[in-house]
Amino acid sequence: MPGVLHPRRSAQSVREKPVRTPLGQLLALLAWPFLQWLLLVSRLLAHVPGAYTTLPPFAVGWVWGWYLLMTVWYLWPARTTLLPRHVPSTAPEA
Repeated sequence: MPGVLHPRRSAQSVREKPVRTPLGQLLALLAWPFLQWLLLVSRLLAHVPGAYTTLPPFAVGWVWGWYLLMTVWYLWPARTTLLPRHVPSTAPEA
């Protein structure tokens, strides 16, 4: 049944909590400076003139069509190349 804790799993989570909580806090402390830098840069760049553009409303079908077009383009196998890989020599053999 969902929502009912199994006794073994709940005991396991109680045993692991003292390990997981400090590890999570340590990882949060390591990530904090990078996240603060990201917020600072994004706030500074938001004040640059022309940093944002308001688009007119458009149908969702255009977005899905664009994603479909890009997916087909990416997955379509390349059948031709711009330059041949091997150019046969026309010089007579000696």
